[in-house]
Amino acid sequence: MSSISPSQTPDLAAAEAIVRRVLANLSAEWSRDDLATLPLDHDLFTEIDSFAVVELLLQTETEVENATGAYIPLANDAVLDADKSPLRELRQWIAYVAGAIAHG
Repeated sequence: MSSISPSQTPDLAAAEAIVRRVLANLSAEWSRDDLATLPLDHDLFTEIDSFAVVELLLQTETEVENATGAYIPLANDAVLDADKSPLRELRQWIAYVAGAIAHG
């Protein structure tokens, strides 16, 4: 597992690897094979229910902490807002995670 420093510029490839690991894990947990291979333009927010969004956030925070060595919170009002959420498109979620890592 590679280590990511929170002070580095956003690394979309590293963030995508984190997000894809989480989606693969959730795919197995929820018996949803489709989650493991979602396209970058996929709308996660409408795909999963609110409890699943929370689980996605928690598992992503754990993966980010494992990669960076620091706890970086991802949940905020925008993530949970049906209109503004970066979960509305997988590529936006990946960019959001990369930005959170960069800002520590």
